Formats: sequence, structure tokens, C-alpha cells
Amino acid sequence: MTANSLSKKRLTLYLGIYSALMLAIYCAVYLFEPFNAVVNLLFLNGLTVLAALVCALLALRIVLFYEPGESPRQVWVPFALAFWMWTVAELAWAAYNVLWGEVPSFSFADILWVGSYLFFAVAFSRQFHLLQFKRHQPPTWTAIIVWLFVLGLSFSITFWAGVSLEAVALYFYPIADFAVGSAALLLVFFFRHGLLARPWLGLFGFVVADSLYAWATTSGAYEWITHTGWITLLVDAIYLLAYLFVCWGIFSQYLALRFGAIDIPHSPRQAIPEPPKSMF
Repeated sequence: MTANSLSKKRLTLYLGIYSALMLAIYCAVYLFEPFNAVVNLLFLNGLTVLAALVCALLALRIVLFYEPGESPRQVWVPFALAFWMWTVAELAWAAYNVLWGEVPSFSFADILWVGSYLFFAVAFSRQFHLLQFKRHQPPTWTAIIVWLFVLGLSFSITFWAGVSLEAVALYFYPIADFAVGSAALLLVFFFRHGLLARPWLGLFGFVVADSLYAWATTSGAYEWITHTGWITLLVDAIYLLAYLFVCWGIFSQYLALRFGAIDIPHSPRQAIPEPPKSMF
């Protein structure tokens, strides 16, 4: 076994320990509430912010692997920007929750979350463009049409459900996640189940997480079930788990760029460049 292979296995083990500890601490604080109310909220919200921040930092590190003008950088820049927007949104949501004890139905955090999907659309269209090896412009208009459809569907569901327009964001997230997840499956097909599809496929976890959150919020589950109830724990823990799943996908790409795609089968289309000499 080569030194690179051992290093990859060791770093992967560290990621597994980090993920298990985060999930265990989150569940323990959620269920047993060992501290006062404010400290408990700081722990729970802080762990979610930390998970989002790690995803954003890993995505930024991948951006730095490439020189300006390189094609993969054009994909990873909007992808990383989207996760930085998620990180700031999680921080804003945590501030509302800790300082005021209640988060508005539509807040500054939602503006960042909704806006981030435009960057995901740009990243996906550029990634698809690179896979197709075509010289024309990426299908930007197609991406815009898709997101307009997602917005329209969100408003339609809100109208038929008879809830306020403030709830549009709640329905937007799972629909948008499903659109991104479906795009990820398309990339898996083009990558032939390869390594480079993992960061995109990781986003599919938010389809479940945001759908459960929308249900729990609109059904009043957070009001008629105590905060330490198993159902609300399941909803919130799956949301954190979705971040950890995305982190695993981005981390896989980081390892491939740092050490090379050793012992990982991939198609000729997804050739991974040699890592630069100067790195972490």
C-alpha cells in the first residue's frame, strides 16, 4: 500500500470520526439538554453552522487547486459561493433562534438560501458543458427556466395548500433540492458512477431533510411535540446528516485532487489533474 493511499485512508477515518462525534453530540444535547436553554441552543445551532462551514471551506480549497482560467475552477467557484451563502444563512438563522427565540417565516437567511440555488444552477450548467465538450455556451437559459419552474411550483403548492405566501420558501427548498438532486443523478450517468459526481450527489440528502422540515413546520409538529421529542430530533438530525453527506462528497473530490485518484476506477472523461506541489 502506497503512502498516498495510507494518507487518504487516514484522512477518511478522521472525517468519519468527525461526523460521528458531531452527530452524537447533537443528539445528546437535543435529548438530554445538559445545559441551560441558551447554551443548548448554541450547541445545536453551532454544530449546524460548523457543518456548513466545513463544506464551504472544503469547496474553497478545491477552488484553490486550480489556476484562474482553468475549466474546473469555473464550476467550483459558484459551487463554493453557494455553500458560503448557506453558511452565512445558517449563522443568521442561529442568531434569530438564540437571540430572539423565534425565526421569522421569511428572513435574511431565506434570501441567502434561495439565492444560493442560482449559483448551484450555474455550477451545474458549467459542469454539464464540460462533460459534453461542446464549444457553445453552457445551457444558462435552461437553468433559468428550470428555476422559474421551481418557483412557480412552490407558489402553486402554497396556493392549493391554503397557507400564507410566507410559506413559499418552505416548499421551495425540497423542490429545489429535488431539482439539484435529479441533476446530480444526471451527472452520475455522465460520470459513469465516478468520483466527480459525489459532491453533487451529496446534495440529494437535503431532499429528505428539507421535506421533513417543511412537514414539521407546516403541520405544527414543533409546537405539539416537546422539543426533546423523537420526531423533531429525527427531523433536525437528518438535516445535520445531510450536511455531513455533502461534506463526504466534497471531501472525496479533495482527496482525489490532493493525492490523485489512486485505486479509484473512473472513466476517461473524468481524468483528474495531478495535484500541485504546494498544498496542505
